[in-house]
Formats: sequence, structure tokens, C-alpha cells
Amino acid sequence: MLAIFKTFKENRLLVYITTTVLSYVSILIVYYFQSRYVSGISFWSIALIAPSLLAIIFGAAIGTIINQYFENEKNRDLKQSLEEQKVLNQILIESKETHELLKFLEKVLEIITAAPITKTKPEAGILLKGQDGKYRIASCINFKSELLKCAIEGVECGECLCGLVAEKQEYIFAGSDDKRHTVQYEEMEDHGHYVLPIIQKKTTLGVLAFHTEIDHKFNKQELEFLKSVADILALVINTYLSEQKERESQLVISSARRIAGLASWQILLPSRQTYWSEEIYIMLGYKPGEVKLDVQSLSTMVHQDDREKLKEALAKAEVGYPFEFEVRMIAKNGRPVYVINKCTPHQGVDGKINKLSGTVFNITEIREKQEAIIKQEAFIESIASDAPYAMYLLDVENNKVLFTNREFNKNVDNEILMEFENKGIEVLERFYHPEDLVLYKDICQEVLKADKDYYHIIARQAYDGKNYMWINQRIKPFAKNERGEVTQLLFVSINLDKQKKAEEQTRELNQQLITQNTKLKKMNNELDRFIYSVSHDIRAPLASIIGLVHLYKTDNDSRVKDLYVEHIGTSIFKLEEFIHEVVDFTRNSKTQLTPVKIKILDYLKGLYSQLEYIDPTNKISFEVDSNGIEEIITDQDRLGIILRNILSNAIKYSSRSVDSFIRCEIEQVDSKNIIRIKDNGIGIEDSQLDKVFDMFHRASELSQGSGLGLYIAKETAERLGGKLKIWSKFREGTELTIELPIAVA
Repeated sequence: MLAIFKTFKENRLLVYITTTVLSYVSILIVYYFQSRYVSGISFWSIALIAPSLLAIIFGAAIGTIINQYFENEKNRDLKQSLEEQKVLNQILIESKETHELLKFLEKVLEIITAAPITKTKPEAGILLKGQDGKYRIASCINFKSELLKCAIEGVECGECLCGLVAEKQEYIFAGSDDKRHTVQYEEMEDHGHYVLPIIQKKTTLGVLAFHTEIDHKFNKQELEFLKSVADILALVINTYLSEQKERESQLVISSARRIAGLASWQILLPSRQTYWSEEIYIMLGYKPGEVKLDVQSLSTMVHQDDREKLKEALAKAEVGYPFEFEVRMIAKNGRPVYVINKCTPHQGVDGKINKLSGTVFNITEIREKQEAIIKQEAFIESIASDAPYAMYLLDVENNKVLFTNREFNKNVDNEILMEFENKGIEVLERFYHPEDLVLYKDICQEVLKADKDYYHIIARQAYDGKNYMWINQRIKPFAKNERGEVTQLLFVSINLDKQKKAEEQTRELNQQLITQNTKLKKMNNELDRFIYSVSHDIRAPLASIIGLVHLYKTDNDSRVKDLYVEHIGTSIFKLEEFIHEVVDFTRNSKTQLTPVKIKILDYLKGLYSQLEYIDPTNKISFEVDSNGIEEIITDQDRLGIILRNILSNAIKYSSRSVDSFIRCEIEQVDSKNIIRIKDNGIGIEDSQLDKVFDMFHRASELSQGSGLGLYIAKETAERLGGKLKIWSKFREGTELTIELPIAVA
């Protein structure tokens, strides 16, 4: 309808033609009724008069309606423009009053979404470009920003609607089903968009996004208003970023000045008005503005010995003479601050000096270090000569020795000393023991980096190249060049020879004490267990014998009495076997070693023949392979203890389900006599193997002995300087290996 009204308003002829056509249509209708219901009026009279009259009437009516419509539209546009301007003015006022960018953006969104200008939803957001080039939400209203990718990860340029707007720098009006709307989340409702770029000098600073209802129609006036908002945002954001960059730049400059100890000043002439940078206050220990600094008051802050020199220099500068010299100023705490004060006079248009400008460079740290070095050198010089430690000062750059003290000189031949003074490093390296030289070189590399005040090394030195002594040497970086590189090293050596020997003796004694203590603890533990087990293992057979004797006396049955006698014999045998083991244990720990030549083949067969009676019912095959070895030299009694315990166990725990065998093999390997004894008996479970050599340990419920046998065998092997090892598999057999030295000491 608006388009039709605009067409009529712009073309009056069209209005006339339209009204004329309408008039003639009306005439035809009138003529139809006249011909049927009215007589006396001719058709031609109506046709001539009616069109003109009706055209005038219709034209006037339509023109009036159109003019009124456009007058109302004009008033609405004016009202809309006033509302828009009011909102834009409010945003501009806010930009002046709010100094934080994020708060300003938040206020802008509150203002726009509350204004009745646009028909959008009260949902809006502003995205700003980050240093990584991505756009992230800086402020939003009613956005579920925690669900939006642009709030967390950021949107790449060209990604989704916001990224496309940023890339092309053109607005987009779109619905949520638009294929370009690639960033979605599960709870997102259908909505439309106005998305506009925030541009300043052809650079996209950010994006302004508004949500609309899904059926919202594009409105050019809304778009123009939002463009105006985006333009204001671009101006404010750009101003803020520029100010932020300027502040950061000033902060960097100020920090650099403070770190470098640099300040600046100006004196305006002829008023002598003075300006100082903040760094001069900080340099002197004041807060900026805490004290008044002018030419007169400043002179009181200068050391009294330098005041006259500064006064004369300023007077000459006022007539055009620059100056640069060192001045001592007095800080708030009363300590001197050493500065280099440099002044440059400036001429005005009249050729006269109208300004003095200058810089003040803080060199206090340099001066304090120089004074410390001077004091240090004087101190070292005063004590070094008579110090009880060997000392020398080495010039690294020129490879020369600058100083040696009396303690060092008395240990070095004059010839070596003269060579040392001219070839410092080469001769110094000859002092060190070859095994310590690498350590010394590594320490020197660390020293030259000067990461610490001093370094130390414990090494062996021989000034004569023969008689090495232990020293504790401290190496100190003594001087540096302007590049911070170490140029001089001070060496201080303390003789540790006596201390080292005492430490060695102490260490040996401590080790002996530890060994003796370990042995003593072991003996005490074994003694406690030994006393308990001996009392138990002796008491049990005796109690059994006493009980059997009592039964023997009270029973008259001769067959039963024979059985009692047999049991008494068994108990006596166990008691005898235990006593024999105790004797073996005592003999091993008390008696001296007596090495003799033993015909090993005959010896093994003889031992086995003595033990066969242990289980006469089980026929066991006994084999010995001596590998051509006829004799070995060792303590025969102790070897007998070891072999007797191993062979008796092999007989006792032989298997009844297979043809039992015991095989012995003798070898000589790597200066050792090796005797292996293998059987196919009942074997030992894995859980018991690591305990079989413990005192009084019984590896099986079938064990008949005291649990001392293998313990005594192991102790005896170690007493001979050897070892006893075991391998066993349950229900398959056991192998014990005896390793003895070929010659017993």
C-alpha cells in the first residue's frame, strides 16, 4: 500500500487518469439504472457532465488521503529520528563518564536493548578481536554465553555469522536456520540476527550482534540505527585501545628508566622553573611530589663537596656551555647517590638560551662495587701474605700469576715458581693428580661463568709433582671486565692431608665396628634361638624315652615290649643326631681351619656308606663323577659336616614312587672347587626355598630333624671361604652346589 501511495504522489497524471476511468465506470452504472428506472434524461448529457464532476471529486479525495498519509509518515520518521538521536547521545555521554571499556560496552547494550526503537529481542552481544585474531564476547545481555563457542574458544575470521561479518566488513541479516550460522548448541532457540562489523580505519575491531524474533522482517531504519551504534563503538574502542597502548608504552619507558637508573629534568629560563621526572624522586628514595625540587632546594640535596662545582656548571650552561660530570646527591636515608649529570642548553627564536634540559644517570651500584673491590683488594693484600693457607691470584686473560703468599711459596721450588708466574694455567694443571684434573677443569669452567661467589674442590695436589696431598681448595672470581667476564681467579688451598688420613682411619674403624656389631647381633639372635631349640629338641626325645620306659615296666606283653624298645632306640638316635649337629655347629665356630689333601672320590663314597643305614628299606642309586679330579685341599672335618648334612637329607627325603638316585659331580672352575649333589626326592616348595638356610627351619611337615642341618652346612661353607647354593622343585628333586676356594688361607 505504501508503494502505491508513493507512486500516486509522484505522478499526478496517473491520479487523473485513474479518477477518469473510475468516473466513466460510474456513468455506465448510472446510465444502466436510468434506462430502466428514470426517463427524460438523455445519455449524452450524463456522459458529458458526469466525468468531469466525478474526476474532480475523486481526485480531490484521493489527493487528500495520500497527503495525510505521508504527513503522518513524516511525523513518525521525525519522532523515530529524535528517539535514535537521544539514544546515540546517551551512548556518547556514557563513553565520557565510563573509563573502563568492558563496563562501557555493558552500558551500551543495556541502553540499546531497553530503547523502543528496534523491534529486536532484548538479546545482544559485542565481540572484540583478541591478539590471536579470534573474536570473543566482551559483553552480552541475555546470551547463554557459557554455551557459545565465541565466549570460550573464540570465532575465527570467516567462521559463522560473526566471523563472516568481520572478514567481509558487511552487515548480515539472517535467521538461525541460515547455513552460515555454523556455531550451534543444544538449547539454542530459533531466532534471527542483525550482525554488524565495528570498523575503524578499514580495520575490524569487533562485531555487534542482535537477536530478533524468527519471523522478524528486515527494517532499513533499524539497520541504519545499528550502524550508527557500531560507528560510535568503533570510535570509542579505538580511542580506548590507543590510550591503553600509550599507557603501556609510557609504563615500559618508565620501567626501563628506573631499571637503567635514568631520570630527566628541565629548567625554563629566565623564570628558572624546574621540572623533574618521577625517576629522580625514586632514585633519591622519595615518593613522586613528596619534596619540592627546584634549583635552590636541589642544591641542598647535592653533597657539599660537589655543590660549588654544580653551581658553576649551571651558570655556564645558562650562557650556552653544556656539561657532563659526576655528582654525589644525598638520598632521603642520608646515603650518597652517585650520578652522571648531563646538561644541554637550548636557544629560543631570539637566539638566547631559554631552556636547559638534562639527564641524570644513577651509577651508585657501579661506584659501590668499585669501592668494594678496592677494599677487598686491600683486605686480601693485608692478610694474604701471612695467611696459614696457600694462596695465589691468577690473571686468566694474560695467563699470569699476579700474587702468591708465603705459605704457597715455601712449598714450591723457585724454578717452578718462576715458571708458574709466567705460565700460570699450564703449570697449575700439573699440580693436580691425574684422577682429579678433569674435576678441576670442570670447576674452572663453572667459575668463569661467575654464577656463585665462590666454588670449592677437594682434590690431590703435589707442588713437586711427586708427593700428593689432599687439599680443600676454594676458587673465587676476583675481578671482571666491562663485559662481565671473569678476568682474575683467587685460589685458597687448605691442607687436608692429616684430616683425610684421620677420616680414613675413622671410616675403617667405623666399618669394623659395624661389621662386629652385625656379627654380634646375629650371634645373639642365633644364641637365643639355639638355647630355646636345644632345650626343646633334647627334652622331647628324653621325655619320649621316659614315657616308653614307664610303659615297658607296666606292660607284660613281650611283643609290645619289643616295640617299646624299638621306639626308645629311635628317640635315642634322634637325640644323638641332634647332639652331633650341636657339636658340628660349635666346632665350626671355634676351631681353626686345618687344610689337608682329601681323596674326594673315596671320601664321598665312605660318607655315603656311613649314612645308608638311615633308611635301609629304600634302595638308592649313588653315583660320583669326579671329572678326573682326584684330590682337593680343604678342612676335612668341615667338608664332612657339609656333605654329611646334604647326603643325609637326600636319603631322608628320597621319593618312594620312583627309582631314587643321588648323583655327585666334582669340577674345578675359576679357582673354585665345585661339588654338586643332586637327587630326585620329594623336593622343596618355592615358598620355602629362601628360608631353608635359616636356623631351626623345617621346610616340610615330613621333616624329622632339628632344622639345623642346612644352616650349619651354609655357615661351614662360608667359614671355608665358600658358598652353598640350592635349587629345588617340589616333587621333582633338589640340587645343592658347594663352592670352595681351591686353596684355603
